[in-house]
Amino acid sequence: MNTNSDNILVKRFLDALTPKTKEDKIQFEAEKIHLDLVFLVKEMMEQQGINRKQLAEKLGISPSYLTQLFTGDKLFNLKTIAKLQEVFDVKFKIVPAREVKSYRSIYSQYRIDLSKLSTAEKRTIAA
Repeated sequence: MNTNSDNILVKRFLDALTPKTKEDKIQFEAEKIHLDLVFLVKEMMEQQGINRKQLAEKLGISPSYLTQLFTGDKLFNLKTIAKLQEVFDVKFKIVPAREVKSYRSIYSQYRIDLSKLSTAEKRTIAA
């Protein structure tokens, strides 16, 4: 693939990840929080040797609903999060954090070579 094609693909990728409206940004942030919780729950399941069917039973929800939570089709509500605390004997804490206003960490996960970007594309990332 040539450099021009690489730049076009990276630009499309950046555009797809950049929320266009305030509502898009809020939805994106909600999905990131949800994804963090899913990873945490899966880690705790593994540590305690609990499978999805067992977890659904302990939470009092159907296995299909748990699958929807894990795939992001549905988002965790506070009641389900409270039940997770009880099941895993943990307390979830929301801690405010100042996040760098950059998607560099996301791009690094996809191993995008930022040095190949145009100046305008680099400004998009830094915004």
